[in-house]
Amino acid sequence: MSARFRLALVIAVSLVWRTVQSVAENGDVDDIETILNNARNYNKNAYPTQFIDKPTTVTIQMYIEGMSSFRAQSMDFQVDIYFQEQWLDERLRHNGTRRILIKDPHLFNLIWHPDLYFANARTAEFHHVTSPNFLVWIYPNGTVWYDCRISLTVICMQNLARYPLDSQSCTLRILSYAYDYEQLLITWNGRNPVETNEEIRMPDMRLRHIKPGLRNDTYATGVWSCATAEFHVDREIMHHILQSYVPTSLIVVISWFSFWLDVEAVPGRVSLSITTLLTLATQSSAARMALPQVSSVFP
Repeated sequence: MSARFRLALVIAVSLVWRTVQSVAENGDVDDIETILNNARNYNKNAYPTQFIDKPTTVTIQMYIEGMSSFRAQSMDFQVDIYFQEQWLDERLRHNGTRRILIKDPHLFNLIWHPDLYFANARTAEFHHVTSPNFLVWIYPNGTVWYDCRISLTVICMQNLARYPLDSQSCTLRILSYAYDYEQLLITWNGRNPVETNEEIRMPDMRLRHIKPGLRNDTYATGVWSCATAEFHVDREIMHHILQSYVPTSLIVVISWFSFWLDVEAVPGRVSLSITTLLTLATQSSAARMALPQVSSVFP
């Protein structure tokens, strides 16, 4: 075998390998359609374990990219997350040696996927710049990995009885919309399924920790598997000390000066008292503007 022939053979093998690798990673239309054609009578409306009378297990995890202030007036907060789901669909097994990447929403809609939603989110939206922020990997054994980026406005009923010396606990609830716990089970992935960006900073709150949990929620329509993430936050007191406590304390101290004035200096004493009273009223009004109307006084 000549050196020229061996070189040509090496180049040919390299080109074939790169082509196979590219197809496996790029998730060509033919790949997913071939898998679906090989799976006879594939029904995207049937969950993977429907015909063996077992619930499909969906494993989830989250990465918290950013959070905004916990608003007391609207009782909510905003969070930007990367949300991952994983499940096994043996109907999608293939003979490839590498995972298949799907970036086309149309192709993703050809296969069954969980209908998870955030039960106590006021609003939720996907990111589409510069392209839809999601990916799907299909592994040879049929394992499907789904990853997307979502921005949420989450309802958080806060107890403001100890404001601004309070701490809050807000729970994010994740459920399936159509499948009860006998059809779909939600579990967290690993021991640390909720990770956070270490650079998260909020002007009025400090994130203490996030506690993942699992439970079953009972509704009129049945029992549903539910995953929870409890956000525990402490209110930053320094802002309130500088904006409320220190000015109010100084005004009170200034009002004491009237006791050192001569008893004959009636106009001066009256002016000082009225000025401090009006200043306190203005300070109190500004503080009330930043708070919702609550009836609780003590915890």
